[in-house]
Amino acid sequence: MKSTELQMLKTLYEQDFYAWVEQTAALLQSHQWDTLDLKHLIEEVVDLGKSQQRPLQDVF
Repeated sequence: MKSTELQMLKTLYEQDFYAWVEQTAALLQSHQWDTLDLKHLIEEVVDLGKSQQRPLQDVF
């Protein structure tokens, strides 16, 4: 694992969310799995799913 890069990404999450999203997308596109901030990425995917589920519940 690239611990220095991972730590920088975690810090970026705390300081500049949009930059973290852009960097995470670039890492995903280039298949740099060992550099991903998985803790925060999982958290954001779960939150996105919840936010999308709520409007669907209102429709049905």
